[in-house]
Amino acid sequence: MAKTEQVLILEPCQELKFKGPFTNVVTSELKLSNPTEKRVCFKVKTTAHRRYRIQPNSGVVVPHGSVSVSVMLQPFEYSPYEKNKDKFIVRSLFAGDGDINLDVLFKEADMNQLMVSKLRCVFELPTDSAAQAPQNNIDASPSPHPHLEASKPSPKRVMLGGTVDDATRNWFFRLASVSLERNLHFARVSFEKNCSQQ
Repeated sequence: MAKTEQVLILEPCQELKFKGPFTNVVTSELKLSNPTEKRVCFKVKTTAHRRYRIQPNSGVVVPHGSVSVSVMLQPFEYSPYEKNKDKFIVRSLFAGDGDINLDVLFKEADMNQLMVSKLRCVFELPTDSAAQAPQNNIDASPSPHPHLEASKPSPKRVMLGGTVDDATRNWFFRLASVSLERNLHFARVSFEKNCSQQ
């Protein structure tokens, strides 16, 4: 038998977005609206219950009324390489007359009368954070001069107006010294080789 179509109107209807940074609690709002003439009970669950706090996670939406549900993402260490599989599930039922025990109602509910909607979870980084993420694995490639990499200045340290600071200037000088020493070594080897052939 086909499942009953969801009567609640979900806003957003497909995905919940959380905007970083994720060092503090990030909240996303889910609005549930009831366009019918009957009361509708709801219950919101997640596949990652330790990562989110949902308030309220259950309740009743009166006819032509709405309820705002706050979904709070707890602080965590975000990785752009981690695939996000978190989902949210909204279950609903028409409520009968009189008092309602939501836990008992959903536990004893007929699965054919249960209305279910699912939403994906999306993490969005601020623009400046996204710009700092490695692009095309350039940042992940090994350095040809690992002994110089530790002292390589950040691009942010380059001063405006075409001038550079001391750290940047010193780094270029050290790089030039390495190239000069290498060239002198090759020249000395070539000279000794030519002398031995004469």
